[in-house]
Amino acid sequence: YRVSAISYAVAAMSRMSNVRTYVDIGHSRWLGLPDAVQLLRQVNVSRIRGFSLNVSNFFTTVEEQAYGEALAEAVGGDVHYVVDTSRNGNGPAPASDPQNWCNPRGRALGALPTMHTSAAHADAYLWVKHPGESDGACRPGEPTSGNWFQSWALETINNTK
Repeated sequence: YRVSAISYAVAAMSRMSNVRTYVDIGHSRWLGLPDAVQLLRQVNVSRIRGFSLNVSNFFTTVEEQAYGEALAEAVGGDVHYVVDTSRNGNGPAPASDPQNWCNPRGRALGALPTMHTSAAHADAYLWVKHPGESDGACRPGEPTSGNWFQSWALETINNTK
């Protein structure tokens, strides 16, 4: 059902002029290249501008661009992508942290939004997820997903180099 719903949205967005649409495909460590290529082809990503990476995650821009370039090449056509850099300034939390995906400690703001990228198919670095927006109530006292998390926002800002 999800693939057909996204395909429907891609078809609808492809008819809009002056709109650049990107469908989210996760991040470099979520799907292997063959699975990501298959999904992007199933939703007809070639009808829109491309795909987004790292939304709501912490992987480095360098890692996401390497994956994005490989993915764009494998999908073929004139497919591009954007990378969410809002919270990836210190890269991912250690894999040993059971909450490495949810409000992890020690994270920092990433590159400011820009269309000046260092990869052929990367259209922009964007802040899609608002820094300070909770990933969920992963530990006692944390707000639910999508709500403002003041102390985590300040920690993320203070960790920024």
